[in-house]
Amino acid sequence: MSKSEDMMRNGDSHRDAIKERMGIEIANCSTCESLGSDGDGYEYNGTWPVCNIHSQLSNLKSFPFKKEMKCWSPNFWHSKFAEMLKNGTDDEMAAASNAFRAALDG
Repeated sequence: MSKSEDMMRNGDSHRDAIKERMGIEIANCSTCESLGSDGDGYEYNGTWPVCNIHSQLSNLKSFPFKKEMKCWSPNFWHSKFAEMLKNGTDDEMAAASNAFRAALDG
């Protein structure tokens, strides 16, 4: 079972605990690891946001959503652990990645 499925099953309190451990205020599309982009490149039609979990959501006019989402899974780069990277060394990345995983696992 993925972390996203686990959070959907365990509900709001589990998601709130992960948000707090990650330093993320809102569990929405912009802070979700499933947010991606698609398109033909800027020389044609540009790119647009897509959901890599629920692709049908990408077709909705209001996507990416700014409200709390039950299918949310935290993105490392939007967590407080990304701030641990000062020089981009392998040791820094390993420490930040390990801290992120530990916070995700609880």
